[in-house]
Amino acid sequence: MSKGDFILEKNPTFSIVENLNISIGDISDLTKVSPRQLRYWEEKGYIHPQKCSHESKQRKYSLYTLIKVFHVKQFLDEGFTLKVAVQKAEEKKQKRMAIGSFFKERAEVEVITLADQSYQIDFGLSDDGEYQVLGIVNQTGVSLKVLPRQEN
Repeated sequence: MSKGDFILEKNPTFSIVENLNISIGDISDLTKVSPRQLRYWEEKGYIHPQKCSHESKQRKYSLYTLIKVFHVKQFLDEGFTLKVAVQKAEEKKQKRMAIGSFFKERAEVEVITLADQSYQIDFGLSDDGEYQVLGIVNQTGVSLKVLPRQEN
């Protein structure tokens, strides 16, 4: 078994993501939403550019905006109106943020690779300290186990 700690605050990927800026053309290419539509969404306040480069005045967007555009487009394709699609995308974002908050509080989550290429995620002890909380990820899906605390 190999072990690895997943610590959010020390992960350099997060600073890269925070500073990533994507052009309106790239967002359009990636999402198949036209630049004109993106400008309309911006006009309506649904998305916001990060900054404009002084030379070209080209709109730049964050990775988070790209994800939002993907979700809005997905809901539009499912037949929702733009307003409802934006609301649903925001609900998804709130859920992702809740998950992020959970992992920030449990920053030192240990992930163990098992012999069968499944993973055991050790969330540590339950709040009352009586149980060990484990997540299992394998080919059949995801499960949660709560085991009595083992004394070392």
